[in-house]
Amino acid sequence: MPRSLLETEIKDVLDQIRSNALQKKNKAVKVGDKTIVIPTPFSSPIDWRDQVIYFLMVDRFNKPNDNRYPLPFEEKTNAQLGGTIKGITEQIDYIQELGATAIWVSPVLRNTIDSIHGYSIQNFLMVDPRFGSDSDLIELVDQAHARGMYIILDIVINHAGDVFEYDGYGHMADNITDDQPQYPIM
Repeated sequence: MPRSLLETEIKDVLDQIRSNALQKKNKAVKVGDKTIVIPTPFSSPIDWRDQVIYFLMVDRFNKPNDNRYPLPFEEKTNAQLGGTIKGITEQIDYIQELGATAIWVSPVLRNTIDSIHGYSIQNFLMVDPRFGSDSDLIELVDQAHARGMYIILDIVINHAGDVFEYDGYGHMADNITDDQPQYPIM
C-alpha cells in the first residue's frame, strides 16, 4: 500500500487517468438490468452552482441490511451507527428522486479509531474499513456517474488525526505553553 502521494503506484494511477482522458475511454456500468456507458474520467460540471447537492455523513446515513428503526431524535450517542459506502449505493436512487444531482460524502478515508464522523483522517490514501473498501467507493462513484450524478468526497487537509509522532513521546505529549521549548516532530 502506498504511503506517499509521490510513490510510483500513485503516479501510475494518475498517468492512467490522464491517458484515459486523452483517449476518451469509456466504462460500462451495470444499473439494474441495463448497462450504461460512462466516460472515464467523468467530467466535472461546468458550474457547480447548477447542481443540487445532498450532503450526508456516512456513519449516520444507511447501514445495509439493518431493519431496526432509527434512534429516537432526542437520543444522543457518540457511538458508531454503522453506515457504509454500500449503504449509500443502496439508496442512490432515493437520493436522485429527491432531486439531487450530486452527493457530498463525509470523509471516508482511514480515520482514528475513535472518530465517528470521518474528520480525523490518519491515512489519506486508504478507505476506512468501517465505511467499506476501495471497490465499494469505486462502485458508488460508478453508480452515481451512470445516473448522471456527481460524488464530492469531503476531505479536510488543514487538520487530521494522529499522522505524526513526537520524538521520544509517541503520538501523545503533554500540553505545553508558547514560552516552553517545542517538541521535535519525527
